[in-house]
Amino acid sequence: MLTGVDHIAFAVSDLEQSLRFYRDQLGLELVVHRVWREEYVRQMVGIADASLNIALLKLPGPSGLILELIEYEQPKGTPIDSKLYTPGNAHMALRVNDIQAFYARLMEEGIEFLSPPLAVTAGPNQGRQAVYLRDPDGIIVQLMEP
Repeated sequence: MLTGVDHIAFAVSDLEQSLRFYRDQLGLELVVHRVWREEYVRQMVGIADASLNIALLKLPGPSGLILELIEYEQPKGTPIDSKLYTPGNAHMALRVNDIQAFYARLMEEGIEFLSPPLAVTAGPNQGRQAVYLRDPDGIIVQLMEP
């Protein structure tokens, strides 16, 4: 039986670049940063000589949910097709309390958005504001204002 969510993970090409985005620009709190080379990790990912540079960041809210960013130092990966409609693609949605101000600040910092914040006009999120942006690897992050 499932009892909850432990963490969300994204494979990234450059962990330091991703930390600048998720920690410094989005404001997530860094909890752990180290390289994993333990045998159990290599067995779990199915790569005998794997070396994973990993950062764990606390996502906002009371749940203690963690975002895990993984740079495979060995073997190096290749970028995926990050088009929204590509099967297997995913995104993470974060709540913000002032989407317009957050959007303006990130735009000034050069973050790529797919649109400006938009009013949600139908469905369970009707009445909210929402916008998609891309992290340094093209991973979609959605911002939502309740």
